[in-house]
Amino acid sequence: MVDFWRRWHISLSTWLRDYVYIPLGGSRLGKPRKYLNVFLTMLLCGIWHGAAWSFVVFGVVHGLAVAGTHWYRDWRGKTGDRDEDASPLGRVLFTFATFTFVALSFVVFRSESIDKALAIYGRIATLTTFHPNLHLLPLLIFAGALVAQWTPRRVFEQLRDGFVKIPAPAQGLALFLVAVALREIASSEAVPFVYFQF
Repeated sequence: MVDFWRRWHISLSTWLRDYVYIPLGGSRLGKPRKYLNVFLTMLLCGIWHGAAWSFVVFGVVHGLAVAGTHWYRDWRGKTGDRDEDASPLGRVLFTFATFTFVALSFVVFRSESIDKALAIYGRIATLTTFHPNLHLLPLLIFAGALVAQWTPRRVFEQLRDGFVKIPAPAQGLALFLVAVALREIASSEAVPFVYFQF
């Protein structure tokens, strides 16, 4: 979770570090105070997004997670950003656990109320997959993104080189189809961008 927050929202994380965490004492006042300062910083991060209990819960949950990660890393004697000595399986498990935690915690962040978040968690718990925004095309794009994440870079370089070599009309047609697909996604009943509500 420490690595996630260093990469997720860099400008916000940097601001919180420089203007909240360090003025609270950072890690200079001992480890228990360090964990408290991390927790308070993430709590403020949640409240910064809006005056609603859902944001408070989001801040508390992430405060506990980030402080817990710091405690775990201190207990293990780690000093870098990540557990570089972890086995490949360990890295996969850490990545999966972080992704799952973040995805579930953002349910509270995006919900209008705690009751609605609990309703969504109830659907997740019962494996109910229906949602009006889950059309086939976005699901295909999501699946493609997952495949792209784990595809070696040389494959994309070969695809790029192959695309450059095809005739210009074929390139134009391919780009037109991509534009049509993006327009289809944009015209569906999608949820508005999250920061429009703040």
